[in-house]
Formats: sequence, C-alpha cells, structure tokens
Amino acid sequence: MDYHGNVDFNVIESLLKKLRKNSDFISLGITTRKRIYSIVVECLENICKNPLSKSKWGIDSHSRIIVKNNQEKIDIHAANRVDETAKEKLTGYLELIKNLDDAALRNLYETRICSEPVKGENGAGLGLISMALKSGNNINFSFTQLSNGLYDFEINISIDK
Repeated sequence: MDYHGNVDFNVIESLLKKLRKNSDFISLGITTRKRIYSIVVECLENICKNPLSKSKWGIDSHSRIIVKNNQEKIDIHAANRVDETAKEKLTGYLELIKNLDDAALRNLYETRICSEPVKGENGAGLGLISMALKSGNNINFSFTQLSNGLYDFEINISIDK
C-alpha cells in the first residue's frame, strides 16, 4: 500500500478495504495480519486526528502511509506535518516508549487507559503504546524541519512475520 494525500475517515475506510483485499496481505498468517491492520489503523487515525490548519500554515498536510512486504518483515511508514508543540510532545512520548520493555509498556498502557483524559489533549497516547506492543519492535521516528515551527514527522514500524 502506498498513499500520499489528505486523510479523512472516508480515505481511511478505502485504504483499509484495499489492504484487506491485497494478495500479499491475505497470504500472511492471521496474527500478523491483525497486528499490521491494527497498526495501520492507528497510524491513519493519528494522521486524521492531528491535521495542521491549512489556514494557519497555508499548506496541505502532505500525509502519507506506506506498507511494504519485505523478506522477513512488514514495514509501515507513516508521515505528516506537525508544529513545534506536537514535535516536542511526540519526541518525549516516543523516547519514553522506546526505552521501555514489554512489561513496562503494558503497565504504562494500563495506567493510561484507567486515567482521566487531560483537557486539551488529543488522547492518552494509547495508540503509540499499542503500536509498540503489537509490533514487538522499537518505533523509529524522525522530524525534518521545513520552516520555522513546522516539521515533517515520520514514523517507521517493523513487524516480524
């Protein structure tokens, strides 16, 4: 799967339908398919829920998602543009997740799912924790500065077959 463009709920539905019908996807084991599907859903929802304001920045979000079938693994690459505030939050949160083992990740997930939502927050970070747990691998990420206060955020997740 390779998609570049704006993401809304109709696009998400269409992309997930294409993924489910893809012959490479169908040929994978059920557990691997479920893990891939879940991570792709999280990536697409994160892109959809966190768009930049076109009126403020004067540009489109340049969102993309790519799912590649490699020899030993499936690679999921998602990207979208974020502002400085989102960059700081994502960096801190993803660094935290990256440094935790599975038991600590599960504990963090339980803590977050049982906590009260923080006003003004777009979630408790459960999607990122879930992606780390389901992939069984570290989440790699990067930010490329585009202009003052604007960044291209990329996340890469590998799933062993």
